[in-house]
Amino acid sequence: MQNPLKLGFFIQPVHPPLRPYADVLREDREAVVLADRLGYREAFIGEHLVDSAETITSSLAFIAHLADACPSITFGTGVLPLANYHPAMAAAQVAMVDHLVNGRLVLGVGPGVRGDAEVIGDLGSDRNRKTQEALDHMCRIWSEEPPYRIAGEFYRTTTERSLDRQIGLGVAVRPLQRPHPPIAITSIRPDGQGPYAAGARGWTGISATYVGAYVVRAQIQSYLEGRRSAGLSVDPSGWRVARSVFVADDEITARRYTDG
Repeated sequence: MQNPLKLGFFIQPVHPPLRPYADVLREDREAVVLADRLGYREAFIGEHLVDSAETITSSLAFIAHLADACPSITFGTGVLPLANYHPAMAAAQVAMVDHLVNGRLVLGVGPGVRGDAEVIGDLGSDRNRKTQEALDHMCRIWSEEPPYRIAGEFYRTTTERSLDRQIGLGVAVRPLQRPHPPIAITSIRPDGQGPYAAGARGWTGISATYVGAYVVRAQIQSYLEGRRSAGLSVDPSGWRVARSVFVADDEITARRYTDG
């Protein structure tokens, strides 16, 4: 018998740019609280630094704000743009939020969008490589003993000069989930290497909402090939598929919106 369909909730979210900011944040919060009450399994939250239509600037801060209001749902960052963060900062914030939500956190990661890259002066860098390096550094911070001696092409993390074990200085907080929250990548292209790499490393992923069925099929096949290469079970249930859903009071209203 196949596993039943598990429903999740993914918001970027999108609002008319001229609406009051406090109102749209309140609506976004209410939507996730409702999803929790309706039995949705997951809620992924997007983030953008400079976008007046997609207004959540920190997925982790927003999730932390929901921790006490949503006792059941698992939260996901959709995505945490690691190229915008130093890995030590991202590791510390993810670890704290994982404790705040009692281990109900999926770490969705990606390079982020062009507007965010420009505003922080990072438009010309290889943000895919930066994201991979940042994630590798975060995993090492969560698993290695201090003082940390982690250096790469883009980042350097050390507490050699400040370490004082007796008082905890220079020692990173680790997530509640060990060795870390489940990691998920997002994927758009049918021939991208992300799904294969995710499968091979025991991670999960999400097919973007605006890709066709043939892209989803290719991504899942690549994901399963990656899992097979690592000797893991060939189980597609770890791969998520995002789809836009329009909800109206009745079918006539819905068709009027979609046809107009």
